Formats: sequence, structure tokens, C-alpha cells
Amino acid sequence: MAENANLLDLTDDEDFVEVINMLRNVRRRPQNYRPREDHFLSWNEEDFIKRFRLSKNGVRYIVNLISDNIRSPTQQNHALSPEQMVLLTLRFYATGNFLQTAGDLIGIDKGTASRIIWKVTQAIAGLYRHGYAVKKYLITPLAEPITRAEQLFNESQIRTRNCIERKFGQWKRRFPILAFGIRLKLEKDEAVVIATAVLENIAKLLNEQDPPFDEEEEVAVNFVNDVNIQPYMNIYNVNNVNAI
Repeated sequence: MAENANLLDLTDDEDFVEVINMLRNVRRRPQNYRPREDHFLSWNEEDFIKRFRLSKNGVRYIVNLISDNIRSPTQQNHALSPEQMVLLTLRFYATGNFLQTAGDLIGIDKGTASRIIWKVTQAIAGLYRHGYAVKKYLITPLAEPITRAEQLFNESQIRTRNCIERKFGQWKRRFPILAFGIRLKLEKDEAVVIATAVLENIAKLLNEQDPPFDEEEEVAVNFVNDVNIQPYMNIYNVNNVNAI
């Protein structure tokens, strides 16, 4: 109120005009947008795969599948392109859950990175509905095998465990966030797992090469595999088929 009173009490026309001009010259602090690198041009194929876990063509394939679902409705405020959104999300999967690290790579803040990664993750996870319909050859072990034939049927499935474990290892090596740990809400954890599974299957479909070896990632993958396998070793002992 005191400030308003002072303005109203001005009697000198020149003083009044000066105050008005000062108010007109007050400007909002300009927004500083970080420069955004074109990662398709900046990296050779090997370095690109190391950072984003898929080849350039593989990333473009993913973008074509989900671009309509993630594209920003406006280009205001330097909105990210679908390509940048997908690269941001892949970088998040590759760095083991560091939102700020992923955001810095694209030139956005942590909060914006979180929202975009969740949007892209949902879009990728949603692809499984179109490619994983129930098939008559998709079978599960019998819950209560009685006959010898049923026991042998379950045993044959149990013997595939090593193959499945190897696949899980490849999956975690491509997307280290699965080995290092996903520290999000449960709903988002589940979506990340599904999304990375879809991406791993697409990588195999496209004959994508495996990312380069990383000793730290390998230690994490082996540790997680050992922890996950031990509780089930007794349950899935193929020498004890009758107990199954």
C-alpha cells in the first residue's frame, strides 16, 4: 500500500513519466536453453551403440513405431523431437537410473527428463500388446504332474533354464538399469521392465549387435543373476522330478 501511495502522490509530470518508463522496461529473465547435440551425427556407430544400446537404424525403427504417441503437440519452448525423446530414454536405461545424467545429455532439466522418459516408456511398453498375442505353442509347466509323461514334460521345460538365464544376462547387459536397480515407483518399475524386454526382442529381430563389454556392468549382471537364481535351485532340481 505504501508503494501505491507514493505513486499516487507524484505531482511532477516528469517524475511520473520516468516511473512509467521504468515499469515498462522491466523484463522477464530470459530463458536459457541448453544447446542440443545431434547425436546421430556426433557419434560413430560403435560409440552410439555404447551410449544408447541400439544402432542408429535401430533407434530410428523404434521412433517410427511410437512417434505418433510421443510427439509434442507444439514446438514452443524448444520441445524435444521424438528422436531426442527416445535417445533420452535409452540413455536412462543405459546409465542405471540417473535422470540428471540422461537429461544433461539432451540438454533438459531433471524434472522434464523424468516426464519424457515415463511417456516414452509407456509407449514402448504398449507395443507388447501388438506383438505378443497368445499362441497355442506358448505353454507353461503342469502345476500338478501325476503321470511319468507329465513329469518328463515338466523336466524338459526345466532344462531350458540355462537358455533363459543366458537371455536374461544379454537383456541386462544391453540395459544396465535392470542390473543396477530401478529406483522408481512400482508402476514405473514394471513399465521399464516391459519396455526394455520389448526393445531387446526388437534388437534381436533387427540383428542388432551387442553393446561393447563393460567390466562394471558385467559384475552387476553376474551378481543379480546369482541372487535371483539361488532361491529356485532346489525347486527346479531336474534330478528330483518326482518332487515337482
